[in-house]
Amino acid sequence: MVKPSYAQEQAVYDETGMTSSFVQTYSGKSASEVTDLINSYLLTAESKVKQMIFKDNKGATIHGELHLGTGEDDEFDLGPEDEVYFTDYDPKNCVENLFACYFNKERRKMPYPKDCDKFTERKSLYTTSNIIITDDESTALTADASEDAEYVKVNSVSHLTIGDRVLLKGDNYEEWKEVEDIDTTNKYVYFTVELRYDYQYNTTGSNPNAKLYGPIYAGEKTLKCVASAAGYIEYKSFVKNIDIYDYTTFRIKCNDATVTFTLYLYDDGGNATTQTFTVTKADVPEIISLMIDEFSGSIDWNDIKCYGFRLAVNKACTFYFDNFSFNDEWSWSPIVGKFIVSHTKDEEPPADRYPFYVTYKFDPFKQEIPECIKAATAQLAGVRLIDFLIGVRERDIAFEVEAETGVPVPDKETLYHTRGTLIARANANIAEYGYGFEFVITGEAGVESTKEWLV
Repeated sequence: MVKPSYAQEQAVYDETGMTSSFVQTYSGKSASEVTDLINSYLLTAESKVKQMIFKDNKGATIHGELHLGTGEDDEFDLGPEDEVYFTDYDPKNCVENLFACYFNKERRKMPYPKDCDKFTERKSLYTTSNIIITDDESTALTADASEDAEYVKVNSVSHLTIGDRVLLKGDNYEEWKEVEDIDTTNKYVYFTVELRYDYQYNTTGSNPNAKLYGPIYAGEKTLKCVASAAGYIEYKSFVKNIDIYDYTTFRIKCNDATVTFTLYLYDDGGNATTQTFTVTKADVPEIISLMIDEFSGSIDWNDIKCYGFRLAVNKACTFYFDNFSFNDEWSWSPIVGKFIVSHTKDEEPPADRYPFYVTYKFDPFKQEIPECIKAATAQLAGVRLIDFLIGVRERDIAFEVEAETGVPVPDKETLYHTRGTLIARANANIAEYGYGFEFVITGEAGVESTKEWLV
Protein backbone atom coordinates (compact mmCIF):
# COMPACT_ATOMS: atom_id res chain seq x y z
CA MET A 1 0.00 0.00 0.00
CA VAL A 2 1.24 3.52 -0.83
CA LYS A 3 2.12 5.38 2.35
CA PRO A 4 0.54 8.77 3.16
CA SER A 5 2.95 11.69 3.13
CA TYR A 6 1.06 14.79 4.30
CA ALA A 7 0.09 13.47 7.76
CA GLN A 8 0.44 10.27 9.76
CA GLU A 9 -1.91 8.04 11.75
CA GLN A 10 -1.28 9.68 15.13
CA ALA A 11 -2.30 13.08 13.75
CA VAL A 12 -5.78 11.69 12.99
CA TYR A 13 -6.14 10.54 16.59
CA ASP A 14 -4.97 13.94 17.82
CA GLU A 15 -7.63 15.67 15.70
CA THR A 16 -10.50 13.32 16.61
CA GLY A 17 -9.63 12.72 20.27
CA MET A 18 -9.57 8.97 19.70
CA THR A 19 -6.96 6.23 19.97
CA SER A 20 -6.09 3.16 17.96
CA SER A 21 -7.21 0.89 20.80
CA PHE A 22 -10.59 2.64 20.93
CA VAL A 23 -11.16 2.22 17.20
CA GLN A 24 -10.06 -1.42 17.45
CA THR A 25 -12.55 -2.16 20.21
CA TYR A 26 -15.31 -0.11 18.64
CA SER A 27 -14.93 -1.66 15.17
CA GLY A 28 -13.66 -5.15 15.93
CA LYS A 29 -10.56 -4.58 13.76
CA SER A 30 -6.98 -5.46 14.64
CA ALA A 31 -4.29 -2.81 15.17
CA SER A 32 -2.80 -3.38 11.70
CA GLU A 33 -6.25 -3.25 10.10
CA VAL A 34 -6.96 0.07 11.81
CA THR A 35 -3.61 1.44 10.62
CA ASP A 36 -4.38 0.37 7.04
CA LEU A 37 -7.86 1.90 7.30
CA ILE A 38 -6.58 5.27 8.52
CA ASN A 39 -3.73 5.31 5.99
CA SER A 40 -6.32 4.83 3.22
CA TYR A 41 -8.29 7.76 4.63
CA LEU A 42 -5.13 9.88 4.71
CA LEU A 43 -4.38 9.11 1.06
CA THR A 44 -7.94 10.09 0.12
CA ALA A 45 -7.56 13.26 2.16
CA GLU A 46 -4.29 14.13 0.37
CA SER A 47 -6.07 13.89 -2.99
CA LYS A 48 -8.93 16.02 -1.67
CA VAL A 49 -6.53 18.70 -0.42
CA LYS A 50 -4.81 18.86 -3.82
CA GLN A 51 -8.14 19.04 -5.63
CA MET A 52 -9.32 21.89 -3.43
CA ILE A 53 -6.11 23.88 -3.82
CA PHE A 54 -4.89 23.01 -7.33
CA LYS A 55 -8.14 21.99 -9.09
CA ASP A 56 -6.73 18.50 -9.60
CA ASN A 57 -4.64 16.07 -7.54
CA LYS A 58 -1.35 16.65 -9.33
CA GLY A 59 -0.10 20.04 -8.21
CA ALA A 60 0.15 23.67 -9.22
CA THR A 61 0.37 24.72 -12.87
CA ILE A 62 2.61 27.66 -13.78
CA HIS A 63 1.61 29.29 -17.08
CA GLY A 64 4.23 31.06 -19.20
CA GLU A 65 6.76 31.70 -16.47
CA LEU A 66 9.27 34.30 -17.65
CA HIS A 67 13.04 33.69 -17.75
CA LEU A 68 15.61 36.15 -19.07
CA GLY A 69 18.96 35.39 -20.67
CA THR A 70 22.04 36.77 -18.97
CA GLY A 71 24.58 36.50 -21.79
CA GLU A 72 26.52 34.09 -19.55
CA ASP A 73 24.20 31.28 -18.37
CA ASP A 74 22.64 28.40 -20.27
CA GLU A 75 20.89 26.80 -17.27
CA PHE A 76 18.09 28.48 -15.30
CA ASP A 77 16.19 27.45 -12.17
CA LEU A 78 12.44 27.28 -12.70
CA GLY A 79 10.75 29.74 -10.38
CA PRO A 80 9.50 33.36 -10.34
CA GLU A 81 12.85 35.16 -9.91
CA ASP A 82 12.67 36.92 -13.30
CA GLU A 83 9.04 37.96 -12.96
CA VAL A 84 8.45 41.70 -12.51
CA TYR A 85 5.54 41.13 -10.10
CA PHE A 86 5.96 39.52 -6.68
CA THR A 87 4.94 35.88 -6.41
CA ASP A 88 5.88 33.42 -3.71
CA TYR A 89 6.46 29.81 -4.75
CA ASP A 90 9.50 27.54 -5.03
CA PRO A 91 9.39 24.60 -7.48
CA LYS A 92 12.94 23.43 -6.73
CA ASN A 93 13.04 19.62 -6.43
CA CYS A 94 9.25 19.57 -6.89
CA VAL A 95 8.70 19.76 -10.68
CA GLU A 96 6.31 17.06 -11.94
CA ASN A 97 5.90 17.81 -15.64
CA LEU A 98 6.79 20.40 -18.25
CA PHE A 99 4.31 21.21 -21.01
CA ALA A 100 5.69 23.96 -23.24
CA CYS A 101 8.63 26.27 -23.85
CA TYR A 102 8.78 29.41 -25.98
CA PHE A 103 11.86 31.29 -27.16
CA ASN A 104 10.34 34.77 -27.27
CA LYS A 105 7.10 33.87 -29.12
CA GLU A 106 8.37 30.80 -30.97
CA ARG A 107 7.26 27.49 -29.49
CA ARG A 108 9.99 24.85 -29.35
CA LYS A 109 9.64 21.10 -29.83
CA MET A 110 9.42 18.98 -26.70
CA PRO A 111 12.67 17.03 -26.11
CA TYR A 112 12.87 13.27 -26.56
CA PRO A 113 12.27 11.66 -24.18
CA LYS A 114 9.83 14.19 -22.81
CA ASP A 115 11.14 13.79 -19.26
CA CYS A 116 14.77 14.12 -20.51
CA ASP A 117 15.84 11.25 -18.29
CA LYS A 118 14.62 7.91 -19.64
CA PHE A 119 18.05 6.91 -20.98
CA THR A 120 19.77 7.04 -17.60
CA GLU A 121 17.26 5.43 -15.27
CA ARG A 122 17.84 1.68 -15.64
CA LYS A 123 21.28 0.13 -15.79
CA SER A 124 19.68 -3.18 -16.87
CA LEU A 125 19.04 -1.65 -20.33
CA TYR A 126 22.74 -1.00 -20.94
CA THR A 127 25.47 -3.27 -22.25
CA THR A 128 29.03 -2.40 -21.22
CA SER A 129 32.69 -3.09 -21.89
CA ASN A 130 35.26 -2.57 -19.11
CA ILE A 131 32.74 -0.44 -17.20
CA ILE A 132 30.74 -1.25 -14.08
CA ILE A 133 27.46 0.71 -13.80
CA THR A 134 25.73 1.64 -10.55
CA ASP A 135 22.40 3.44 -10.74
CA ASP A 136 21.70 3.59 -7.01
CA GLU A 137 24.91 4.77 -5.38
CA SER A 138 24.16 5.14 -1.70
CA THR A 139 25.57 5.39 1.79
CA ALA A 140 23.83 3.79 4.79
CA LEU A 141 22.72 5.73 7.85
CA THR A 142 24.72 4.89 10.99
CA ALA A 143 22.25 6.45 13.45
CA ASP A 144 18.51 7.00 13.60
CA ALA A 145 17.21 10.28 12.15
CA SER A 146 14.10 11.94 13.55
CA GLU A 147 11.33 13.90 11.91
CA ASP A 148 12.17 17.64 11.87
CA ALA A 149 15.92 16.95 12.14
CA GLU A 150 18.19 18.91 9.80
CA TYR A 151 20.83 16.21 9.22
CA VAL A 152 21.63 12.50 9.02
CA LYS A 153 24.74 10.58 10.09
CA VAL A 154 26.02 8.27 7.35
CA ASN A 155 28.73 5.75 6.60
CA SER A 156 30.53 7.81 3.93
CA VAL A 157 30.50 11.40 2.68
CA SER A 158 33.47 11.31 0.29
CA HIS A 159 31.25 11.20 -2.82
CA LEU A 160 29.03 14.12 -1.77
CA THR A 161 29.48 17.87 -2.12
CA ILE A 162 27.50 20.90 -0.93
CA GLY A 163 24.58 21.59 -3.26
CA ASP A 164 24.10 17.94 -4.27
CA ARG A 165 20.59 16.64 -4.71
CA VAL A 166 20.02 13.38 -2.81
CA LEU A 167 17.23 10.95 -1.95
CA LEU A 168 16.80 9.85 1.67
CA LYS A 169 14.94 6.55 1.63
CA GLY A 170 13.84 3.94 4.16
CA ASP A 171 11.65 0.91 3.66
CA ASN A 172 8.43 2.92 4.01
CA TYR A 173 9.14 6.60 3.27
CA GLU A 174 11.44 8.74 1.15
CA GLU A 175 12.13 12.40 0.44
CA TRP A 176 14.32 14.54 -1.82
CA LYS A 177 16.87 16.78 -0.15
CA GLU A 178 19.57 19.30 -1.04
CA VAL A 179 22.88 19.12 0.81
CA GLU A 180 23.58 22.36 2.69
CA ASP A 181 26.71 21.34 4.60
CA ILE A 182 28.91 18.29 5.28
CA ASP A 183 30.81 17.39 8.45
CA THR A 184 33.57 15.23 6.95
CA THR A 185 35.03 14.32 10.36
CA ASN A 186 31.85 12.98 11.98
CA LYS A 187 30.13 12.15 8.66
CA TYR A 188 27.02 14.27 9.13
CA VAL A 189 25.12 15.51 6.08
CA TYR A 190 23.05 18.66 6.68
CA PHE A 191 20.04 19.61 4.52
CA THR A 192 18.39 22.87 3.50
CA VAL A 193 14.98 21.59 4.70
CA GLU A 194 14.07 19.57 7.80
CA LEU A 195 13.19 15.87 7.52
CA ARG A 196 9.56 14.96 7.00
CA TYR A 197 9.77 11.43 8.46
CA ASP A 198 11.64 9.28 10.96
CA TYR A 199 14.34 6.94 9.61
CA GLN A 200 16.00 3.96 11.33
CA TYR A 201 19.45 2.85 10.26
CA ASN A 202 18.94 -0.83 11.25
CA THR A 203 16.29 -3.43 10.47
CA THR A 204 13.81 -2.38 13.16
CA GLY A 205 11.40 0.50 13.58
CA SER A 206 8.65 1.95 11.41
CA ASN A 207 10.98 3.11 8.63
CA PRO A 208 14.11 0.92 8.78
CA ASN A 209 17.11 0.28 6.51
CA ALA A 210 17.54 3.95 5.66
CA LYS A 211 20.08 5.03 3.03
CA LEU A 212 21.09 8.30 1.42
CA TYR A 213 21.16 7.96 -2.39
CA GLY A 214 23.04 10.32 -4.64
CA PRO A 215 24.28 12.60 -5.96
CA ILE A 216 21.36 12.64 -8.39
CA TYR A 217 21.58 15.35 -11.05
CA ALA A 218 18.18 14.85 -12.67
CA GLY A 219 15.18 12.55 -12.39
CA GLU A 220 15.21 9.55 -10.06
CA LYS A 221 18.75 8.21 -10.54
CA THR A 222 22.18 9.05 -11.92
CA LEU A 223 24.43 6.41 -13.48
CA LYS A 224 27.84 6.00 -11.87
CA CYS A 225 30.25 4.40 -14.36
CA VAL A 226 33.62 3.03 -13.27
CA ALA A 227 35.90 2.19 -16.20
CA SER A 228 38.86 -0.13 -15.53
CA ALA A 229 40.29 0.66 -18.99
CA ALA A 230 39.08 2.04 -22.32
CA GLY A 231 35.45 0.93 -22.65
CA TYR A 232 31.84 1.97 -23.18
CA ILE A 233 28.23 1.91 -22.06
CA GLU A 234 25.64 1.24 -24.77
CA TYR A 235 21.89 1.75 -24.91
CA LYS A 236 19.81 0.35 -27.80
CA SER A 237 16.24 0.37 -26.51
CA PHE A 238 14.59 3.05 -28.63
CA VAL A 239 13.80 3.89 -32.24
CA LYS A 240 13.48 7.58 -33.05
CA ASN A 241 13.62 10.02 -35.96
CA ILE A 242 16.27 12.39 -34.63
CA ASP A 243 16.48 14.61 -37.72
CA ILE A 244 13.74 16.82 -36.23
CA TYR A 245 16.14 17.76 -33.40
CA ASP A 246 19.26 19.90 -33.45
CA TYR A 247 21.14 18.66 -30.39
CA THR A 248 21.77 15.82 -28.03
CA THR A 249 22.30 17.10 -24.47
CA PHE A 250 23.32 15.37 -21.24
CA ARG A 251 25.21 15.81 -17.97
CA ILE A 252 28.69 14.44 -17.29
CA LYS A 253 30.97 14.53 -14.26
CA CYS A 254 34.36 12.84 -14.60
CA ASN A 255 37.26 12.49 -12.17
CA ASP A 256 39.79 13.07 -14.97
CA ALA A 257 39.59 16.05 -17.34
CA THR A 258 42.02 14.40 -19.80
CA VAL A 259 39.60 11.57 -20.67
CA THR A 260 38.32 11.64 -24.25
CA PHE A 261 34.63 10.71 -24.59
CA THR A 262 33.10 9.55 -27.87
CA LEU A 263 29.34 9.48 -28.45
CA TYR A 264 28.08 7.09 -31.14
CA LEU A 265 24.57 7.32 -32.66
CA TYR A 266 23.52 4.03 -34.32
CA ASP A 267 21.16 3.08 -37.12
CA ASP A 268 19.44 -0.32 -37.28
CA GLY A 269 22.37 -1.86 -39.17
CA GLY A 270 24.97 -1.02 -36.52
CA ASN A 271 26.44 1.90 -38.50
CA ALA A 272 27.18 5.04 -36.48
CA THR A 273 27.96 8.73 -36.58
CA THR A 274 30.33 9.96 -33.87
CA GLN A 275 31.54 13.03 -32.01
CA THR A 276 34.22 13.37 -29.34
CA PHE A 277 34.40 15.76 -26.39
CA THR A 278 36.16 16.32 -23.06
CA VAL A 279 34.98 17.84 -19.80
CA THR A 280 36.21 21.29 -18.82
CA LYS A 281 37.22 20.43 -15.26
CA ALA A 282 37.55 17.24 -13.21
CA ASP A 283 34.90 16.37 -10.60
CA VAL A 284 32.51 19.15 -11.68
CA PRO A 285 29.10 18.32 -13.22
CA GLU A 286 28.87 19.75 -16.72
CA ILE A 287 26.17 20.06 -19.38
CA ILE A 288 27.35 18.78 -22.76
CA SER A 289 25.40 19.71 -25.92
CA LEU A 290 26.47 18.27 -29.27
CA MET A 291 24.98 19.37 -32.60
CA ILE A 292 23.69 16.30 -34.45
CA ASP A 293 24.64 17.71 -37.88
CA GLU A 294 28.27 17.98 -36.75
CA PHE A 295 28.70 14.25 -36.01
CA SER A 296 31.22 12.47 -38.24
CA GLY A 297 29.96 9.68 -40.50
CA SER A 298 27.96 9.03 -43.62
CA ILE A 299 24.50 8.35 -42.19
CA ASP A 300 21.80 10.69 -43.44
CA TRP A 301 19.47 11.04 -40.44
CA ASN A 302 16.87 12.63 -42.75
CA ASP A 303 16.01 9.17 -44.04
CA ILE A 304 17.16 6.84 -41.25
CA LYS A 305 16.01 6.48 -37.65
CA CYS A 306 18.31 6.26 -34.66
CA TYR A 307 18.30 2.92 -32.83
CA GLY A 308 20.61 3.65 -29.92
CA PHE A 309 23.80 5.25 -28.66
CA ARG A 310 27.17 4.34 -27.15
CA LEU A 311 29.25 6.50 -24.82
CA ALA A 312 32.91 5.44 -24.85
CA VAL A 313 35.99 6.50 -22.87
CA ASN A 314 39.62 6.10 -23.93
CA LYS A 315 41.04 5.09 -20.53
CA ALA A 316 40.24 4.18 -16.94
CA CYS A 317 38.14 6.74 -15.07
CA THR A 318 34.99 7.26 -13.02
CA PHE A 319 32.19 9.31 -14.54
CA TYR A 320 28.54 10.12 -13.84
CA PHE A 321 26.02 10.23 -16.71
CA ASP A 322 22.52 11.71 -16.57
CA ASN A 323 19.78 13.83 -18.20
CA PHE A 324 20.24 12.58 -21.80
CA SER A 325 17.87 13.91 -24.49
CA PHE A 326 17.52 14.83 -28.14
CA ASN A 327 16.20 18.37 -28.28
CA ASP A 328 15.36 21.49 -30.28
CA GLU A 329 17.70 23.89 -28.41
CA TRP A 330 16.22 23.28 -24.97
CA SER A 331 15.73 20.56 -22.38
CA TRP A 332 15.11 20.31 -18.64
CA SER A 333 15.99 18.40 -15.49
CA PRO A 334 13.07 16.34 -14.18
CA ILE A 335 11.97 17.00 -10.57
CA VAL A 336 14.93 19.23 -9.71
CA GLY A 337 13.49 21.91 -12.03
CA LYS A 338 16.19 23.40 -14.23
CA PHE A 339 15.54 24.78 -17.71
CA ILE A 340 18.49 24.25 -20.09
CA VAL A 341 19.29 26.09 -23.31
CA SER A 342 21.26 23.71 -25.54
CA HIS A 343 24.22 24.98 -27.56
CA THR A 344 27.74 23.85 -28.40
CA LYS A 345 30.84 25.21 -26.64
CA ASP A 346 31.54 27.42 -29.64
CA GLU A 347 28.16 29.14 -29.44
CA GLU A 348 27.24 32.01 -27.12
CA PRO A 349 24.77 31.58 -24.22
CA PRO A 350 21.36 33.29 -24.53
CA ALA A 351 21.72 37.04 -24.89
CA ASP A 352 21.09 39.36 -21.97
CA ARG A 353 17.35 39.98 -21.42
CA TYR A 354 16.32 37.49 -24.12
CA PRO A 355 12.90 36.14 -22.94
CA PHE A 356 11.93 32.49 -22.49
CA TYR A 357 8.50 31.34 -21.32
CA VAL A 358 7.95 27.97 -19.66
CA THR A 359 4.71 26.23 -18.64
CA TYR A 360 5.02 23.44 -16.09
CA LYS A 361 3.43 21.71 -13.10
CA PHE A 362 4.97 21.16 -9.68
CA ASP A 363 4.00 19.72 -6.30
CA PRO A 364 4.80 22.41 -3.69
CA PHE A 365 4.49 19.82 -0.90
CA LYS A 366 7.14 17.43 -2.22
CA GLN A 367 9.89 19.13 -0.17
CA GLU A 368 8.14 20.70 2.81
CA ILE A 369 4.54 20.53 4.00
CA PRO A 370 3.01 23.60 5.70
CA GLU A 371 1.51 22.96 9.13
CA CYS A 372 -1.93 24.05 7.91
CA ILE A 373 -1.83 21.39 5.17
CA LYS A 374 -0.73 18.70 7.63
CA ALA A 375 -3.62 19.64 9.91
CA ALA A 376 -6.19 19.81 7.09
CA THR A 377 -5.17 16.37 5.82
CA ALA A 378 -5.49 14.82 9.27
CA GLN A 379 -8.84 16.55 9.79
CA LEU A 380 -10.30 15.32 6.48
CA ALA A 381 -9.05 11.81 7.24
CA GLY A 382 -10.74 12.21 10.62
CA VAL A 383 -14.01 12.98 8.82
CA ARG A 384 -13.73 9.66 6.98
CA LEU A 385 -13.02 7.89 10.28
CA ILE A 386 -16.09 9.50 11.86
CA ASP A 387 -18.20 8.38 8.87
CA PHE A 388 -16.91 4.86 9.40
CA LEU A 389 -17.73 4.94 13.12
CA ILE A 390 -21.21 6.31 12.45
CA GLY A 391 -21.77 3.34 10.16
CA VAL A 392 -20.49 0.97 12.82
CA ARG A 393 -22.77 2.54 15.38
CA GLU A 394 -25.78 1.84 13.18
CA ARG A 395 -25.15 -1.86 13.44
CA ASP A 396 -26.79 -3.74 16.28
CA ILE A 397 -23.42 -4.91 17.54
CA ALA A 398 -22.32 -1.36 18.15
CA PHE A 399 -24.97 -0.89 20.81
CA GLU A 400 -23.56 -3.87 22.70
CA VAL A 401 -19.96 -2.59 22.81
CA GLU A 402 -20.32 -0.47 25.93
CA ALA A 403 -22.04 -3.20 27.92
CA GLU A 404 -19.60 -5.91 26.92
CA THR A 405 -16.33 -3.96 27.02
CA GLY A 406 -16.91 -0.92 29.17
CA VAL A 407 -15.82 1.33 26.32
CA PRO A 408 -18.12 4.37 26.19
CA VAL A 409 -19.85 4.73 22.83
CA PRO A 410 -20.29 8.31 21.55
CA ASP A 411 -23.88 9.09 20.64
CA LYS A 412 -24.70 9.93 17.04
CA GLU A 413 -25.07 13.65 17.75
CA THR A 414 -21.57 13.79 19.24
CA LEU A 415 -20.10 12.02 16.24
CA TYR A 416 -21.88 14.34 13.80
CA HIS A 417 -20.74 17.39 15.79
CA THR A 418 -17.13 16.18 15.70
CA ARG A 419 -17.46 15.52 11.99
CA GLY A 420 -18.74 19.02 11.26
CA THR A 421 -16.05 20.60 13.40
CA LEU A 422 -13.32 18.71 11.54
CA ILE A 423 -14.68 19.81 8.15
CA ALA A 424 -14.82 23.45 9.25
CA ARG A 425 -11.28 23.33 10.63
CA ALA A 426 -9.97 21.60 7.50
CA ASN A 427 -11.55 24.26 5.28
CA ALA A 428 -10.02 26.98 7.44
CA ASN A 429 -6.57 25.41 7.18
CA ILE A 430 -6.79 25.01 3.41
CA ALA A 431 -8.06 28.58 3.10
CA GLU A 432 -4.98 29.67 5.05
CA TYR A 433 -2.83 28.20 2.28
CA GLY A 434 -5.15 29.36 -0.52
CA TYR A 435 -7.77 27.89 -2.86
CA GLY A 436 -7.43 27.56 -6.62
CA PHE A 437 -3.61 27.63 -6.67
CA GLU A 438 -3.18 28.26 -10.41
CA PHE A 439 -0.47 30.77 -11.31
CA VAL A 440 -0.77 33.00 -14.36
CA ILE A 441 2.33 35.18 -14.69
CA THR A 442 2.40 38.44 -16.60
CA GLY A 443 5.33 39.59 -18.72
CA GLU A 444 8.48 41.49 -17.85
CA ALA A 445 8.35 45.23 -18.25
CA GLY A 446 9.44 46.06 -21.79
CA VAL A 447 8.42 42.60 -23.06
CA GLU A 448 5.01 42.10 -24.62
CA SER A 449 2.84 40.49 -21.94
CA THR A 450 -0.14 39.28 -23.98
CA LYS A 451 -0.02 35.50 -23.61
CA GLU A 452 -2.91 34.03 -25.56
CA TRP A 453 -0.24 32.09 -27.47
CA LEU A 454 1.00 30.35 -24.31
CA VAL A 455 -0.16 26.91 -23.18
